[in-house]
Amino acid sequence: MNEPWPLDPREFFLEALPARLRAHAASLPKATSTGCLGVCLEAPAQAFGLRLVQGELVVVEGVPPDAVARVRTTEDTFRVLVERVAPVLAAAVPSPARSGLVARLAAVEEQRAQALRDLGGVVALVATEGAAQHRIELAPGATDRAPPARTCTLRLSLADVLELLAGRLAPIQIMMSGQLVVEGDAELMMALLPLLG
Repeated sequence: MNEPWPLDPREFFLEALPARLRAHAASLPKATSTGCLGVCLEAPAQAFGLRLVQGELVVVEGVPPDAVARVRTTEDTFRVLVERVAPVLAAAVPSPARSGLVARLAAVEEQRAQALRDLGGVVALVATEGAAQHRIELAPGATDRAPPARTCTLRLSLADVLELLAGRLAPIQIMMSGQLVVEGDAELMMALLPLLG
């Protein structure tokens, strides 16, 4: 499927994403997620819960209480991700592998899922593009703990994010060259990595 992704969040999460993953159903595990992944967009506020049920992606509006983690960003950053990142992923990765997030959601066993929910911190990626800053946060559990006990912010350019996703730049390269700046509690970032694969 080479048609563009919809920029409307409701259409993207409730229709397009499940439909495109259905096209790769044979490559997905026939498993059920321990919990869901919440996606929260600000301005205007919208939220979705994504989970795998018998190998099929099920998306609901709102974040269910069994969320293992939440991804939070603005609608503007969501649109940048859809317009700029999705085409890079589509070109760089074979179609069945694009379903990797769903497979990773299913693979998080209950013990690790609970440990992730209990972390009590936020990892943020800030991708810069000129004066614009696109912020994406990953937080454990279904609800915010204000203020978070621990925070970690990763800063790099959007161009470097695209190069990483395309496989033309290695994570160790950006760390050693200073292109990636890590601020705050790096151990929190390491604790959240199992969820991301």
